[in-house]
Amino acid sequence: MTTQTETNLKICKRNGWYYSDGQTEFPKPFPSVTKILKILNKPALVYWASRETAKICLAEPWLTEDEAYARFKTLSQEATTRGKGVHNYYKNFIQTGEKMDYPKQYDCYIQGILKFYSDFSPTHVHKNKIVKSIRHEYAGEIDTIDMINNKLTLIDIKTGGIYPEHELQLTAYKNALIEDGIKIESTAILLLPGDFNYQIVYKDAPLE
Repeated sequence: MTTQTETNLKICKRNGWYYSDGQTEFPKPFPSVTKILKILNKPALVYWASRETAKICLAEPWLTEDEAYARFKTLSQEATTRGKGVHNYYKNFIQTGEKMDYPKQYDCYIQGILKFYSDFSPTHVHKNKIVKSIRHEYAGEIDTIDMINNKLTLIDIKTGGIYPEHELQLTAYKNALIEDGIKIESTAILLLPGDFNYQIVYKDAPLE
């Protein structure tokens, strides 16, 4: 059976919504899983932003309010860029086995990836695939599906931390894959906290 991950659906994403290109069985625009989860209160994210802003103000107390805010925005953008870079390294390495060049400041994250690979020897199955649920009317892009300990495992990579909504995100992706005929046996978050190590946290919960 051909699945949506195998055909690599030609769907475009704009402002958190997925749209069909007119050549796929995509009945209407679907919101992304991450867009849906934005409605949830995220106290941990607020705490992180407050803490980092406080650090900036303490380190440079002469900054104006606008300058301190600009510093924080730069810090936030750097974290986003770093997260994408680490994601891309993992996906390329797990698929090809080849080590890419990367910025020196990423080393504390990349070493965690290499240690995880050494410990588990995962076999790559899918990466960066768009999935959708007709039943629940949402779509999203998964990080990677790998064989780990003889189980087909959906993995989401995080470099900042693990928050309650991440379990909902993984479960939504898992249900969309199951709806499409792909039997996901396990879901996990690969946390790369930037300490040259990793944590693998399994998250399995039903979504009805």
